[in-house]
Amino acid sequence: MEIPLLINIPEQQIFVFLVSYGEAVVSLLLLLALMLFFYKHLQKKSISIDSAEIGLGSSKLVIKASHEELQLAYDVWVELSTRKIALPFDDEHDSVHGIHQSWYDFFSITRELLKKVPARKLRAKQSLSIVTIVIRVLNEVIRPYLTKWHGKFDSWEASQSSNSHPTVPEEKQKEFPEYAIMIEELKTVNRALVNYKKELERFVF
Repeated sequence: MEIPLLINIPEQQIFVFLVSYGEAVVSLLLLLALMLFFYKHLQKKSISIDSAEIGLGSSKLVIKASHEELQLAYDVWVELSTRKIALPFDDEHDSVHGIHQSWYDFFSITRELLKKVPARKLRAKQSLSIVTIVIRVLNEVIRPYLTKWHGKFDSWEASQSSNSHPTVPEEKQKEFPEYAIMIEELKTVNRALVNYKKELERFVF
C-alpha cells in the first residue's frame, strides 16, 4: 500500500532546491551539531568522590566544575598519566630518588596549571571546586611526605654516592636507616595518587 505524501512537491523542484541550497543546508546542520556539542561540554559537570581514596579524609566529596576547571582536571590527569607518580611503587626496580623528583616536579607543574584558572570562575562558588581538590592533594597528600623525606633521603644519598654516581643503586637505597618507614609512607601516598588519577579520569571523560 502506497502512503500518500502530505505535501506534493515535484521531484524536479526538490532537485533544484538541493543543488541551489544543499551546501548551505549542510553547513547549517554542521553548525547546529557543533553548537549542541559545545553546549553539552560547557555545562558544569558533577561527580562524587570518596575522599578517603585520595587521602583527603573519610567523606564523600561532590564536585562541580566549569569548562576551565575541567581543562585543569584534564591537564593534571595528563601529568599524572605520563609520570611515575601515579604508577604503583616497585620495591625491586624503582629509584626512591626518581620517585621524589617526579613528585617534586609534579608539585611545581600543578601550581603553574592552577594559575591558569581565571579567578572570576572561583568567585561565589557554592559547590566544591576541582581547584580546591587539586590544592588539597598538593598540600595534604604530597607536601607532608616530601617535607619529611625528600631532603632527609637526599642528604643520606649524597653521603653514600660519589661524583661519578650521584644517586645510589636501587639495592643500596634499602640501606637508608629509615627505609622501611619511609617506603610505607611512600606507598600510602602512592596509592592515593593512583586513585586520584583514576578519579580525575572518571571526571574528565
